[in-house]
Amino acid sequence: MQSGLRGFEPREAMRMGTLLQDLRYGIRILAKSPGFAVMAVLTLAIGIGLNTAIFSVVNGILFRPLPVRAPAELVGVYNTAPAGGLVTHEPVAYPDYRDLRDQSHSFSGMIGYDLVPLALERNGESQLVTAEMVTENYFQTLGIQPVLGRAFLPEEGGAPGGDPVAVLSAASWKGHFGGDPNIIGRTIHLNGTPMTVVGVAPPEFTGMVRGIGSEMWVPMMMRSELHLGDGLTNRSARWMFSMGRLKPGVTLRQAQEELNAIAVRLQAAYPATNKDRNVGLVPASDVKILPGVDRVLFTVSAVLMTLVGLVLVIACANVASMMLARAAGRRKEMAVRLALGAKKVRLCRQMLTESMLLAIPGGALGLLAALWTNRVLNAFQLPVPVRLALGLSLDLRVLAFTLAASVLTAVLFGLAPAMRTSRTDLAGTLKDESASASSTREKRRLHQALVVGQVAISLVLLICAGLSVRSMQNASRINPGFEVRGVAGASFDVGLRGYTREAGAQFYERLRERARSLPGVESVAYANAVPLSFEVRTTGAAAQGHDTIPEKQWPEVDSASVGPGYFETMRIPLLRGRGFTQADTAQSPHVAVINQAMAQRFWPGEDPIGKSLRVEKQEGYYQVVGVAADGKYRTLGEDSRSYLYLSLTQGYESGQVLLVRTTGDTRALLPQLRQQARELDEHVPILRLQTLEEITGVSLLLPRAGAGLFGLFGLVGVALAAVGIYGMTAFAASQRTQEIGIRVAMGAQQTDILRLLLGQGARLTLTGIGIGLVAAAGFTRVLGSILYGIAPTDLPTLGGVSMLFLGISALACYLPARRATRLDPLAALRKE
Repeated sequence: MQSGLRGFEPREAMRMGTLLQDLRYGIRILAKSPGFAVMAVLTLAIGIGLNTAIFSVVNGILFRPLPVRAPAELVGVYNTAPAGGLVTHEPVAYPDYRDLRDQSHSFSGMIGYDLVPLALERNGESQLVTAEMVTENYFQTLGIQPVLGRAFLPEEGGAPGGDPVAVLSAASWKGHFGGDPNIIGRTIHLNGTPMTVVGVAPPEFTGMVRGIGSEMWVPMMMRSELHLGDGLTNRSARWMFSMGRLKPGVTLRQAQEELNAIAVRLQAAYPATNKDRNVGLVPASDVKILPGVDRVLFTVSAVLMTLVGLVLVIACANVASMMLARAAGRRKEMAVRLALGAKKVRLCRQMLTESMLLAIPGGALGLLAALWTNRVLNAFQLPVPVRLALGLSLDLRVLAFTLAASVLTAVLFGLAPAMRTSRTDLAGTLKDESASASSTREKRRLHQALVVGQVAISLVLLICAGLSVRSMQNASRINPGFEVRGVAGASFDVGLRGYTREAGAQFYERLRERARSLPGVESVAYANAVPLSFEVRTTGAAAQGHDTIPEKQWPEVDSASVGPGYFETMRIPLLRGRGFTQADTAQSPHVAVINQAMAQRFWPGEDPIGKSLRVEKQEGYYQVVGVAADGKYRTLGEDSRSYLYLSLTQGYESGQVLLVRTTGDTRALLPQLRQQARELDEHVPILRLQTLEEITGVSLLLPRAGAGLFGLFGLVGVALAAVGIYGMTAFAASQRTQEIGIRVAMGAQQTDILRLLLGQGARLTLTGIGIGLVAAAGFTRVLGSILYGIAPTDLPTLGGVSMLFLGISALACYLPARRATRLDPLAALRKE
């Protein structure tokens, strides 16, 4: 045993001593070339930093487990039903949840939750907050212990309306209440209902919906008291998400079989609502947003990681080119070390050690860049009334990714010079550095191959950026079918204040009259939804004579309820008939306005005015009184879509948007609308107060994000490629110093030398562009679904980007080439 240790320790000590020697020598070598070291580290920091930042986002959304106790034990409980040959996962009805929870024995606990908007009254005003309605066992089942106060008690899930209590999130406690240590027991008002704060959740817990930060939690039994409708007894309404924690020893399959049996019993007991309603279990770790939606997230994440991976490859090729150029000046050093007995493996290890000394600082700087990016993204909020909570952080997965990226990067850019060193021509190099012509040609070819690869990859990134920029320009020029300028919008939901139908209608009418009397106002109208604002409402509809089939088989159309003056205020052309008027009341015959696409779909070749149709879940027929021009309703890039307008004066809704067209400053009108609403009810929740341009601006979020992201990748890639081309030309000029001196001595002009070096750079660039165009033709097809008015292989974009790259390449080649033309021919001829 001891003899074994004596034989082991010297070998280990020798290896450690050799490694330390390599590190010390590598540090000395790099210290002699600080400019090279700084440039290499910064280049790698850009590549590693971008990769770390994007992976941090992907990790936060897709890979980070829920901040709860033992998340692997949690499974999502969904209703599943066949739909077009596919299985869809849907929320469950509260009565179904109660039956599943009470009749199953596979779970130690089963919870229900629903994300809802609530109006929080503070300082005399109402502010919209995002909250979760949860079952009483929510915190206990998830294993969440409040940092202040307590969670909900088991008895706070009994009778409806009997438990007006709330738990605040840490962000809400600090943001809305200044971190008041005496918050426990304080009364707050939500939707006009007094609620007692009983606890504050830990900072890391922001709810069960990834990416959305719940600001507070209230018992499910308070749903009616908070004016959110009676969903506790309606088995038809599936609005609640559910999750269960498996008991120890119970498998997912066993739990699924038990719930299948319960679902069959519910189908027999409630055939009217539960026919074909099955139950599906999915591990919580497998669900990020919703099954089905997650596929899109994974696809987008894969595309982003591929793009930033290409940037890292460019950075590696760039540094590898620089190290190859440096290796040319170290040929004699390596030859001497080989002559003195150094093994080629040792020289390769030395080169890889130097690579690691560059990659590790690059990775550290990349981490700092990712940390700054995370702070920016964590503070980012979309222009929608929902609080984002990405919670990005540099956890162990991100740190491991960065370390792996740094090591892989070191190997990638250090491998070429290391392999080249191992093939050093000892005799030729010691005799004359210029003697090994074949070695020089081989090194030059490798250098050129790296540059061609950089150009090809950078061209793909720049083409993606060009397509995205042009797509954004096209999107901003698309006619949405209405005039967005000059309209102010104020969103209300008086139902959150407990208004009855009569009181709500009176409030909206009085506010309408007040808004109409403001200076510069041309017209005023209400709508329950604004197009291009992420508010998508659909309904089934059928023309008279085609409504004998079940409602579920009626064609689905987008819809909105609007008031008198809507088409004039939005400046939507009416092609035939009329819009809605004050004479369209609940007592008068129901009327509807349709767009041209719906008219052609329901009554092709006929005049739809006077025709009748039925609307899903509504009694009687609606008479078509007008046909409006088509527009854009969900996205700017959509094809013509059927759209149905119903009258708000005939079908009241508690949530409405006041739209006011003015000839004056639109933004200056917003505080006036707030004042008019507060004079009518100082506590009325104002959900949104924006211009119509700002409301519909969310439709440009995707093209703007794409243009910004791809533009960043493209610019970084081009900058790195330009540095690579510059380095290649400088390296080529240094390797051909004697040749250039001979040419000048024989009468060559500066233009001849420029043509020689620029021609070499142009050939490499054109080769890279050719390869890049072929790669881009395949890769950009992935972007086709998010491009507006432009094909993924748009020739002007491909040609323009190629010409731009040629110009950048020419400039990068010109600078070192011009310097080469100023060489003294005698000094060049004397150079070894």
